[in-house]
Amino acid sequence: MGDDSETDEAIAALGRRMAAAITAQEFEEAARLRAQIDALAGVRPGSASLRISRGRPGAMGLGTDQPVPRRAPSWKRPPRPDPMTRAVRGGRPSEPEG
Repeated sequence: MGDDSETDEAIAALGRRMAAAITAQEFEEAARLRAQIDALAGVRPGSASLRISRGRPGAMGLGTDQPVPRRAPSWKRPPRPDPMTRAVRGGRPSEPEG
């Protein structure tokens, strides 16, 4: 168990150093630190990092790894338009008073 907590502490320390390097705009140093974090976390070089996850290719067909937009829970379908106002500008024609 001691290894896990030491590894977690080392990853956290490297993460703080990486954030400081990004703030200082030292992006090469930040990339080197990210590679060290990935090595400690057990991510193989050249594979997707832990921060990026995608679905398994071909699981359900093409494009299934794309996010699906969802409506808000409070969304309601808008009312259907009045068929009498379809071709009339400005709304329904007023009826003559008489």
